[in-house]
Amino acid sequence: MLSLIIALLIWIALSLAFLPIMHPVAAVIVALFPAIGALIYITRKMMNKLQPIMLQAQKQAQAKQFSLAIKTLESLLPMAKWQIMLKSQINSQIGMFLYADKKEDKALEYLEKGSPRAPDSQMILASMYFKKKDAAKVKEVFDITIRVNKKQVLLYNAYAFMLNASDDKEGAIAALQKGLKVNADNDATKDNLLRLQNNKKLNMKPFGMPWYSLQLEKPPMSMMQQQFAGKAGFRKMKKGR
Repeated sequence: MLSLIIALLIWIALSLAFLPIMHPVAAVIVALFPAIGALIYITRKMMNKLQPIMLQAQKQAQAKQFSLAIKTLESLLPMAKWQIMLKSQINSQIGMFLYADKKEDKALEYLEKGSPRAPDSQMILASMYFKKKDAAKVKEVFDITIRVNKKQVLLYNAYAFMLNASDDKEGAIAALQKGLKVNADNDATKDNLLRLQNNKKLNMKPFGMPWYSLQLEKPPMSMMQQQFAGKAGFRKMKKGR
């Protein structure tokens, strides 16, 4: 948030400075460019500080050191005043680590304050409501999350799974059809739609550990050695050359 405020102040100050020498509209437009540049610069500086700490938290979670990973993420909270939506993203990640650590009550507290732009965490939140048989909350979470993550195929399939398990087969079919409107070539979604239409069980195996991390189904033995805790954290970032 502070980065945006600084950029706004730069924009206002330069607009006023340019007014005596150019048309007001031109002054506002010209001043906008350095303000945007300042915002980009601050954002990049923040990301350079954040990424190593995020990577550290991911590695700690992969080692099942969840308490340590959470403390690492909490160390980022003072930076949240600089970056828009950073706090909600941190809450999402902490909630996912807590869920992986079987601390569901605390996980729910953080996930409810998380970002709808983090689909993995929102699916976990929906799965928790699903276990509580709160269909209204499940719908609310998926409606919002799908709206801002339309291309995330697992969202439609996970929602269909929960709807079908709640005896809403028609709703599940509608969810998959909505997903196919966005990604008509996705084989897993097409297969699951066909399965529902033929009264067969959904096949969630193609989605791997991101699906099994919701803890609604047990992963097959071939996946048991994989640590879903790592998938519940920050995505692995590419190292710079």
